[in-house]
Formats: sequence, structure tokens, C-alpha cells
Amino acid sequence: MRKRPLHSIEDLRRDLNETHGLDLLRDDQVKPSTGLATGCFALDEFLASGGFPCGEISLLEAAEGAGACTLWLDCVARITQSGRRAAWVEGDFQLNPISAFQRGVDLRNLFIVGAGDQKSSKNRLWILQELFSSNLFDIIGCDLGGARLPLRESRSLLTQARRSGTALVIFSRHSRATHHEIASVVLSLNDIHSNKHIQVLRAAHRPVPNQIKRRPKHVDFITGPIDSRFLLSRTDEGPSAARLQQPRLSAST
Repeated sequence: MRKRPLHSIEDLRRDLNETHGLDLLRDDQVKPSTGLATGCFALDEFLASGGFPCGEISLLEAAEGAGACTLWLDCVARITQSGRRAAWVEGDFQLNPISAFQRGVDLRNLFIVGAGDQKSSKNRLWILQELFSSNLFDIIGCDLGGARLPLRESRSLLTQARRSGTALVIFSRHSRATHHEIASVVLSLNDIHSNKHIQVLRAAHRPVPNQIKRRPKHVDFITGPIDSRFLLSRTDEGPSAARLQQPRLSAST
């Protein structure tokens, strides 16, 4: 026997209840994922999670110098200052720890992983799996650079992010670097000339696309391979007592 068509929400509610014992949720019963504040008040106010959602993937499509990493570092600063941990997986660009320190990041709680010479998607996936399985980090940032993340690997990362409750933020300089349906939040920061707006392309329970105004900032990157890094050391007296040291270089004569 063919069912009569449903003409209203009440018809749908009645049909779900009679057939499957289910009911529709009211608006006040929908609870979005908790999030980690980005530091951009207008963006955090717009996103239902209040920031980068925990246990989900956020995708930042941004040209070099557009301020995507600054957004991430402002979030990481709050996390590390409260004693929690963050991790960064390097890609084409290597995060400058001095700039991170200047933005308020507690470097004792920031874990930077170099991708080495093998910057393939499989290598990045293995690194991210190890970070997720440790359950040590509240947020992980991963720079894809010019690479693209296949759908199968995106789904695997989403499963592990939800299992661990870690917020995964993927950076790419390519539009559609990963499938938008996998990411809970998709932001575009490709206008490097104005650097005043964030385009929200995807966000749960929010009308998109939407443009968010932001205050322009800048973070330094170290480009290309590095033979020696600046070393940052702290004393027990706190951040004000931090000392910058350079590795000693010896030259043969």
C-alpha cells in the first residue's frame, strides 16, 4: 500500500514517530560542537561552535601572506597559555617559532613536526594519525601547501578527529583542496591585498557564503629548508624572562 504524501512538518513528525519511534528535534535541542575561539570576535560570534569546532575538520583556503596562520596562532596562544597543547605539521612553509612566541604562544606547549623530504599525503596522514592517537593535543594545524587531500584520507582524518575530540585545521593554497562536505568549517582568505575580510564558505547551522570583517595582522614564515633554527628557551620566571639563543656555528679553516 502506497503511503499518502506528507504535506506538513506535523505529518512528517507523525510519520517518523509511528514508523520508527523517532521525533524531530526542536531548534533549542540542536547542540553544535564546542569550539576553540579564533580570537576574531566577529568570526567566533558567527560560527555556531564559537571557533574552530572540536572533533571536526576546519579548512582554511588562503594564499601566502593572507593571514590564515595568524588566525590559527591567535587560537593557539589561548590554548597554550592555559596549559593545553597544540601541534603544527609543516608543509611547504615552516612556522617561525619567534613569531609564534611574539603572538603569545607558550612554546612549551606547541609541538612542531617537520614533514622532512617526504611531503606526500601518505606521510602527512601517518603523522596526523600518530598525533590523534596520542590524545595530547586540543588543536592540530596541518599545512598542505600546494598538495590536495584525497577524499578517502579526508574521511579517515575526520573519523580520528571525532574519536579524539581534537580540532584539526587544514591549510591550503588551493581552492577545493579537500572536499567541502568533509570540513565542518571552510574559510577563504585569498585576498592578500585587502586582508580585511574572511569568506565563510561552509559553517554548520549558518547561512553561507558570508563575509566576516577582520583586523589585518601579519605573521612571519621561514621559507624553504633551514640548516639551523633559532632556539627559544625559557626560565621558570615566565615569558618575560625568555631568552633568545642562536646555535653555535663552527667553520673549518
